[in-house]
Amino acid sequence: MEVYIKQDPEEPSIKRPEYEGDAGYDLFARENPKVSGEPIGKNQTLQATYKSIDYIEYDTKLIIAPTDDTSFYSMVYPRSSVSKYNLALANSVGIVDSGFRDTVKVRFRYIMQPNDLVLKNGKIQGMKINIKKIYQKGDKIAQLIWCMHNHPFLNFSDTVPPSQRALGGFGSTGR
Repeated sequence: MEVYIKQDPEEPSIKRPEYEGDAGYDLFARENPKVSGEPIGKNQTLQATYKSIDYIEYDTKLIIAPTDDTSFYSMVYPRSSVSKYNLALANSVGIVDSGFRDTVKVRFRYIMQPNDLVLKNGKIQGMKINIKKIYQKGDKIAQLIWCMHNHPFLNFSDTVPPSQRALGGFGSTGR
């Protein structure tokens, strides 16, 4: 597989895996984080007080283009370092389709903590983002994993063949 990479040569947006057996290619935030939410007042910055926060978005400024755009796609996963921050990848896993040609963006949910609350006379007025608990411009923010398409033949039917497991669902195999 060959992939064309468009990025700023002075500020790379993607890094090859550190060790030979590593699967993920680190992605870097190449712009300051942008908050999508409802600020109190007109100031929609990281320092604002918010009624609600939908997500925080990071632009990697990375454009990827597999030479075979029918066989390969990529998936965006959180890095293990996300556990040190008040962030969770907004869509659990991001899919970058083969033909997508815009910059790869990564969105996180902000996990509000009690000390993020803004109180006035004992009443909650809103919340602030703890800047020390989110990724910043230049940080490694996610991992990109390359995958091959697998498009099985779909046999639409009113019945399905039986299996050994059958209907065993949540917790059916025990602890």
